[in-house]
Amino acid sequence: SKLTSPTAYQNHPDVVGDYFDMQKRYLHHCPHIVFSSDLIVHVFRCALVGIGVEHKDACSMLMKFFATFVKIGRELQRNPSARIPNREKAINMHKGIMSEHGQSLTNGVIQGVAFRLPYSRIPFCVEVIEALIHCGGPAEKWFVEALKKIPDTESPMTKRQFLICLFQPQEARNQRTRSTKEIIKEYANAVRSKIR
Repeated sequence: SKLTSPTAYQNHPDVVGDYFDMQKRYLHHCPHIVFSSDLIVHVFRCALVGIGVEHKDACSMLMKFFATFVKIGRELQRNPSARIPNREKAINMHKGIMSEHGQSLTNGVIQGVAFRLPYSRIPFCVEVIEALIHCGGPAEKWFVEALKKIPDTESPMTKRQFLICLFQPQEARNQRTRSTKEIIKEYANAVRSKIR
C-alpha cells in the first residue's frame, strides 16, 4: 500500500481521496460486505495514519469516511432491520474498532481543529466530531483525554466550556443559538490565538 505514513498521505492526495471515497460508499451502501471480514480493521488503522492530511479533497474524503464509519455503528445498534445478515458480528467488530481506536480518532480530530490542520479544513472535522458525540459510550471521556493534549485557553472559550457545549443534553442542544460548527470554530480560534 502507498498510504503507510503521513508523508505518503501528503504526497498522494488523489489516491487518498479516491480510496476513502470508495470506502465511505461501501460502508454506506454495502455494510454487509464491509463487515464480512476484518479488512475494515486495517482500513481504519490506515486512515488514522493520515488524519492530519492537509490537501482539501483528501482531508474531506478521509473525514467523511470516519464520520460514516462512526454513524454506521449507531445505525447497526439502533436498527434491528439494518441491512446486514450477520448483524451481531458487525456490531461487535465495530465496537472493537471504536474501543481500540476511538481515542486516537478523537485525538486526531481535536488536534486538527486546534492546530494541526489549516483553518479552512475545520468544517471537514465537524461531521466526525458530531458523529462521535452521538455515539455514546466512552465518547465524552475520549474528548476529555484529547483536550488534555491541547494548550489551555481562557476567553472566549475554555476547554471546560467547549466540553459542556458539545455534550449538552439534546433538549438544551436544540435550544442553543449556535451550531456545533460555530462552537468548534470558536474553540479553534481561542486555541490558535493562544499558540500563535
